[in-house]
Amino acid sequence: MSPAGESPAAVPRPAMRTDIQALRGVAILFALLYHAFPARFPAGYLGVDVFFVISGWLMTRLLAREIGGGTFSFRAFYFRRAKRILPAAYATLAVTALLAVFLLTSKERYSFAKQLAGGLTFSANFVLWQATGYFSLPAENKPLLHFWSLAVEEQFYLLLPAFLFLLPRRFWLRAVGVVCAASALACFALAPIHPDTAFYLLPTRDWELSIGVFAALSGVSLGGRLRGPLVASALAVLVVLPIRPIDAVHPRLDALLVCLATAVVLLAEDPRLRENRLARALAPIGDVSYSLYLVHWPLLAFANNCWLGPVPAHVRLALLGASFPIAFLLYRVVERPLWRAPIAPSRRSFAVLAASTAALALSALLVARVRTSPVDYREVRRLNFGFSGDCDFGTRFEALAPCRSSASPRILVWGDSFAMHLVRGIDASTDAGVVQATKSMCGPVLGAAPWDGREYAESWGRGCIAFNDSVFEYLRRQPSIDTVVLASVFSSYVEGASAAGPSRILMRRNGASGVEPVAVESSAGAFDGTVARIRGLGKRVVLVAPPPGDGTVDVGECLERRARGLPTFDRERDDCAVSVEAYRQGSRGIRQLLDRVAAGSDVNVFRFDPWLCTTEWCRTEIDGTFLYLDDGHLTNDGSVLLGRRIGLGEELLRLAK
Repeated sequence: MSPAGESPAAVPRPAMRTDIQALRGVAILFALLYHAFPARFPAGYLGVDVFFVISGWLMTRLLAREIGGGTFSFRAFYFRRAKRILPAAYATLAVTALLAVFLLTSKERYSFAKQLAGGLTFSANFVLWQATGYFSLPAENKPLLHFWSLAVEEQFYLLLPAFLFLLPRRFWLRAVGVVCAASALACFALAPIHPDTAFYLLPTRDWELSIGVFAALSGVSLGGRLRGPLVASALAVLVVLPIRPIDAVHPRLDALLVCLATAVVLLAEDPRLRENRLARALAPIGDVSYSLYLVHWPLLAFANNCWLGPVPAHVRLALLGASFPIAFLLYRVVERPLWRAPIAPSRRSFAVLAASTAALALSALLVARVRTSPVDYREVRRLNFGFSGDCDFGTRFEALAPCRSSASPRILVWGDSFAMHLVRGIDASTDAGVVQATKSMCGPVLGAAPWDGREYAESWGRGCIAFNDSVFEYLRRQPSIDTVVLASVFSSYVEGASAAGPSRILMRRNGASGVEPVAVESSAGAFDGTVARIRGLGKRVVLVAPPPGDGTVDVGECLERRARGLPTFDRERDDCAVSVEAYRQGSRGIRQLLDRVAAGSDVNVFRFDPWLCTTEWCRTEIDGTFLYLDDGHLTNDGSVLLGRRIGLGEELLRLAK
């Protein structure tokens, strides 16, 4: 979301309308409240959509006036955009980069460097769109997450001037209508099946900005007797939907209603809103909305990084409160003075811009690579793909040379990333030979896959099912394998096992190539069927439960923060141990699923609990070696250490039946 728009100071024109600034104030407040209290304001993100429409409206009116008057210049336009956007943005990036060095762990700093590069090049939406998967940093821990909407807007502004300048004026309205409709159709179609694509990319968000463009070009004025009821209805939509959304998929129906409501307010130009006391009170917040937007999220994100558990409500409220004076300072010292300064395009101004950009680009490299400790924690906590990153397969498994330790392996490790992290430990503790068949987020169950319409979309689920089919076909053709290790996080197949866990799974129809969503309780039967089919090939099977964890604390972050002395809050113990009580409570559904499969299929389940846990705590570090990469995955060194101490490979061979 970007509250930034062209100013009346950029080109001579009447003062900004109070109702528009009040709209900005409402939008930014909802966005702030959503970021701090998402449960109470579950759709406060609709403030993004309000800003998109306002931005499209304001920019189009400016461009239409200049193009129509023959005064338009690409050079002048983009220079004004740079003056409007970059000073406050660059100041935020610089301060945030400095804080990142002292507040973030190695994994967080590496992610931050990518975010900084994305913010600097206005490609943050692409950076975030690609940052998905088990091993990615949670969205709430990314200090520059909010730059995605700035990127969408600036990409739009890169195209809009040429679109209007090159197209004959008589075609403007029709062409914008076609583009808007095409973008909306693409967004509505993709949102349920590829939600990240629909959310982050310009082609599927263009329609919201284009609604503002269309309204500005339409020449419509909502006056007369209908103005009052229309404005009242629009305001009701803008106030109610962020609190009580009607569509679980975004951006779709809620976004459409909010965008249309914003367009109604813009077209109505209701004089009563200009004099309304509440509108006049909200307008100053709208004035500083861009600076407020820039500063509030890094404060919340840094807090999310420093707190091991949920950030207390009073802390989040205090951070929101602190964002207002900081934003006002940024507005008065940086944003407004440079925005209104009589600076013209010149070699000197472009040289200053280039130098500032280069300095921030260098800071991105430094943040990613600077060593603030003699230990390279980025190496210690490098991603654990098992034998190789090549072994995180797509829709088909192949026994690649990097994914096996023997030409004739006896053990097949099959599953998701919680199977990957076992591979090194198993291979280090047996001479039987191991082959790795793994796909992130895809559990080792035939004919079924997670499905929730968002993170686990139908297309992804079909790919997971196809991958598991290919693993089984490999098993059928590989006589050397006598033991199959099935490992997973299993939460995707358990109702309520995690906040993101789906309520249904995608199940292949009997005797058909199609799939259908079924109740997640069906997953136990699917695992039973998988075990039976593997045994039908003459192979033995053993299941491996995930290591102890409560699902809320990133143990790897805790270990690194403790070792480096970084600010850390809400840590119950100094050694980052996992509470057995919290672990058992958080993993109850997973344990019930595994117990049910164990009893129904007469299969053994290996658990790390006897090796790591006492009656009260489970250790997460042994002799200075981090066992945990994050909230559940083992580190590369931790996997090998545990594997050798337990004799994991031989133990699994013993348990398999």
